Amino acid sequence: MLGPHTATLGYVPRLAQKIRASCTFTDAASAIKSKKFCPTITQSGITVPAGATLDLNGLNDGVMWDGQGGNSGKTKPKFFAAHSLKQSTISGLRVKNPPEQGFSIRSCQNLILDHIKIDNSAGDTANGGHNTDAFNVGNSSGVTISNAHVQNQDDYLAVNSGSKITFTGDTCSGGHGPSIGSVGSRSNNGVSGVRIESSSISDSQNDVRIRTV
Repeated sequence: MLGPHTATLGYVPRLAQKIRASCTFTDAASAIKSKKFCPTITQSGITVPAGATLDLNGLNDGVMWDGQGGNSGKTKPKFFAAHSLKQSTISGLRVKNPPEQGFSIRSCQNLILDHIKIDNSAGDTANGGHNTDAFNVGNSSGVTISNAHVQNQDDYLAVNSGSKITFTGDTCSGGHGPSIGSVGSRSNNGVSGVRIESSSISDSQNDVRIRTV
């Protein structure tokens, strides 16, 4: 369970002053101090204390964003992996400029994500954010996403497979809308009991869409 404190996580690509071959960081303080010198960054078991900010402003241009998302180009992390969680709650996180998916939710049962803010607004540029799904859900049941604020360039919610998925009280703008799909291209394609309710969607390509390929 994460919360009730708030931590801010973020990537913003900019010019670096000095280059090393690569850097591996295991704590937030080291990452913040040495980020400018690293064209390739690995975060291994990194911990961000409650109330702290893992601020990766000032990265070398193109370290993460290259306009290609997860399709090609730089290898990018799915920013927060919520995998195999049961009877769990994640709350009060603010994520800024994830390079690809914000939250990857896999094989979870009865998971609540509440008051999550994902601000990918800086990706609204050429060679900016791509494949920046806010919440990507697969093979999970009983997932509730409530009171989220999302600004991105892709799906606010993408349900690839699962049941009893609720998206409620959320505010979203700039992307493709909540989506069910791509259904049909995976070993598990079952989707049922998806509820999208009491939410605000603006400046979006779609209100809600179902993708079958």
